[in-house]
Amino acid sequence: MKHVLCLVLLGALVAAGEATPITTSTIAGAEVVTVAVPANWSSAIVLAVDRDHFTERPDRVLINGGYFDAQGLPDALLINGTTQSGRLRHDSPYSGFVWADATGAVHIARTGEAPANAAWAIQTGPLLVEVGRSGINTTTSIAQRSVIALRRGQVLVIRTGRIGLKELADGLVEAGVETAINLDGGPSSALQARIVGASADRSGTAKVPYFLGFAPRAP
Repeated sequence: MKHVLCLVLLGALVAAGEATPITTSTIAGAEVVTVAVPANWSSAIVLAVDRDHFTERPDRVLINGGYFDAQGLPDALLINGTTQSGRLRHDSPYSGFVWADATGAVHIARTGEAPANAAWAIQTGPLLVEVGRSGINTTTSIAQRSVIALRRGQVLVIRTGRIGLKELADGLVEAGVETAINLDGGPSSALQARIVGASADRSGTAKVPYFLGFAPRAP
């Protein structure tokens, strides 16, 4: 059954990369919403105060960011242009960064150092997939998940129902994902997406201080 569900996800990701930008599938009984971000879109950190303005755009993708503390401040290093907040962490689960370089290309890597010349960067984790292999050995909790993944150079924004990280990582590997990193999950996990008429809206219950947004580049 697990193999069948992984094949369902694989089919969804293939479709997302070629024709349908937003797809819904299942793995280990959990819903998996996958958004294939168009290659010509830009990305940016979107603060909570700017969320409504950002989502007024006709085409956009918005997913919650990394972990934060009780005061609503980033719990690890967050780079937003020339502004840095939080602090560099070397403990679990902060195993790496997702970031965009000066050209707008999105990267995911296991590193304990802040990416150089990043337009934005989120220290988060754990890494779910590295070099096409699962980075998770065991499942310790079941929760909703938010994930950024790379597959054949394309950025995938993923939001799931309640699932273990190992089951999710294994499914992503079978779907051909090369690299993937976990964002804040549970009640923080939230996704809004609209691309060329296709849409998805999965709300969370937490008051999230910042998001990662994708939108068409300005002409």
